[in-house]
Amino acid sequence: HIRKTERHTPYCKLCNIRFKNYPNLRHHKRLYHVQKEDAGQFPCETCGKSYNTTTLLNQHWSYVHKVQENLNCNLCSKPCQNMNKLKRHTLKCLTRTPQFLATQRTHYEQFTQQILLAQTIQFNINNKEDRRAETAKILG
Repeated sequence: HIRKTERHTPYCKLCNIRFKNYPNLRHHKRLYHVQKEDAGQFPCETCGKSYNTTTLLNQHWSYVHKVQENLNCNLCSKPCQNMNKLKRHTLKCLTRTPQFLATQRTHYEQFTQQILLAQTIQFNINNKEDRRAETAKILG
C-alpha cells in the first residue's frame, strides 16, 4: 500500500503529468502510451488517420467529421459545424472586443440575408413554374 504523499503522487514518467490517483494514471497510460505493436490499430473510416484506442478515434470523429445543423455562435452569429467547434469558437469570441463582435455579427447577418434572398427567389421561380404546369393541366 502506497500512501498518498507528495513523494508518492502518481505521475506519468513519459510525459510528466501528475494524477489524482493511480486508476487515472492507468487510464492515461492505456489511452496515450500503448505498445508499438498495438499503435494505430483503429483507423478513421472517413479520413484514414489511425488511433491507438476507440476512445481517441471517437473523439477525432466527433470533432473533425461530425456535422450538426443550425449551430451558430450567440456572440457573432458565425455558423459552426458541430458543438465541439462551437465551444472552441465561443471561447475565442469571449476574448474579443464588442466592436469586433458587432462587425462580425453584421457580416454574418448580411451573408444570411443574401442566402435567404437567393432561396426566396429560387422558391418563387419554382413556384411560378409549378403554377404554369398546373394551369396547363387544367386548360388541357
